[in-house]
Amino acid sequence: MRILLPPSEAKAVGGDGPTLREAGFGDGPLAPVRQSVLTAVAAHCRDDPAAAAVALKLPPGRGADDLARNVAVLDAPTTAALDRFTGVVYLALDPVTLPPAARSVADDAIMIVSGGFGLLGATEPVPDHRIGMAVTVPGPGPLTPLWRGQLRALVPTVFAGGHLVVDLRSSDYAAVLTPTGPLRRSAVVVRVLTERRVGRKWVRRVVSYSSKHVKGQLTRELILAEGAGAPIETVEDVEKVAVNAGFTVEPRSTPGAGTALDVILREPPVGRRPSAGGKR
Repeated sequence: MRILLPPSEAKAVGGDGPTLREAGFGDGPLAPVRQSVLTAVAAHCRDDPAAAAVALKLPPGRGADDLARNVAVLDAPTTAALDRFTGVVYLALDPVTLPPAARSVADDAIMIVSGGFGLLGATEPVPDHRIGMAVTVPGPGPLTPLWRGQLRALVPTVFAGGHLVVDLRSSDYAAVLTPTGPLRRSAVVVRVLTERRVGRKWVRRVVSYSSKHVKGQLTRELILAEGAGAPIETVEDVEKVAVNAGFTVEPRSTPGAGTALDVILREPPVGRRPSAGGKR
């Protein structure tokens, strides 16, 4: 099993690993592109912080801190990617509390799509930074098409080899590293939808926080299952783990790509509050 996750804006500070300038940008074909993107971001944030804050879509309330992190991105201490990201997905996954066998599975299985790094393994060293995917950087240009082109060669490596890929990415990050043809059948795309009754209709939509939280929970359950000796090899295996974790799951056919899964969270009807003790 492999699990594709988005990164998160929230990150742990500090670290005890070597800087990127000391250790380099990885051993694979993405290393020179990572260096180009991160060097350009650092220079832009240093030389024209106002323009960089707009280009990188940094929130006004913490823009100065994010700019400083980006300026120092080549010289800041690093830590493993799975421990660097601390947003909602990763809080629910809670990798620090995984048993040793499950943490070993997580380190092997989890891959994180990143605006600054393209694609990260769980154990790769990452400094604190703030670089989204849907942004434009002077020099490298728009990052989505840049990484889409760079990651195209890695599609067979990620989506082939006899393992199932559980795709839990958000839309910005699903736009890169996209399997085509028969390789699409090696992946199961999981959506999380919140369902609420409005009038006489049930309406489904994506609620960002709920979606991220459930994806983190599901990731943890899948990792724990493999760590306990129950390999995740099919869509049915993913569905079984999700149902055992208490989720309502609906398989969904996708033309040319096999089966996807929807996790459904039901909310109380609009205008109705749960009554105390189950009575009204």
